[in-house]
Amino acid sequence: MDVKRMPKLNMKFAGEWVKGIVLHWALMGVDAFRIDVGAGIPPWFLWDLRNFINKPLIAEVWGGDPFLWRNAVDGVMNYQVWEPLIKFLHGEVSAEDFAQVLKRQLNVLPKHFLINSWLFVDTHDTPRTITIFNGDIEKFKAALVFTYTWIGTPPMLYYGDEIMLEGGPDPDNRRCMDWKRVNGPNTLHEFIRRLSRLNLLPRRVTADSSELTYYDDKFEVRLSNEPRKYSGGIISGDYFIIKGR
Repeated sequence: MDVKRMPKLNMKFAGEWVKGIVLHWALMGVDAFRIDVGAGIPPWFLWDLRNFINKPLIAEVWGGDPFLWRNAVDGVMNYQVWEPLIKFLHGEVSAEDFAQVLKRQLNVLPKHFLINSWLFVDTHDTPRTITIFNGDIEKFKAALVFTYTWIGTPPMLYYGDEIMLEGGPDPDNRRCMDWKRVNGPNTLHEFIRRLSRLNLLPRRVTADSSELTYYDDKFEVRLSNEPRKYSGGIISGDYFIIKGR
């Protein structure tokens, strides 16, 4: 059958069939489920599904406000934060604009929902960030810093992020892994290990035109879309610094 787009199911009738499929895999030992194109599924059905199987659900929500799904699922793939993050570091939006997105999420989304939501720099649906940044490693590292220090589930690392694998829009972003580069000199393995040891729960955000600052009781993070060549702190670079408070 020549189907050019995903079919739309009538969830009132197809929902029980879908619930049966999910229940089958839950009984096979699956602990949680990522819901593809979650923004295209009515929140009431996702709420019903989560209560039916009693397993965590993470929904892929593109272009919409996660607020609509805050009671339906346990968290989302946080594209609402990913897009302004990339645009901010790329110089397309100000720090104040980015801060407004972050403040809104802190103010209107339940804390457990935010903590469960996934953070990332790349996915199979986005151009590779290192390509967007024209190979600027320091900006790419700044994006990683955000995903490891903002409130949420630390990065869903897309394969190749650790070697800064290039790629444009889909399908170019799904290039084969370049295994020859894994043990080469230009990798981020140790940088990612250092970030993964940090545990932040930001509670305050401030900004000026080019610098974003957020912090909790133990750490402060500064991100800039202009090279400031930060030094010192726990981890620092041209566009970022993490320091103790």
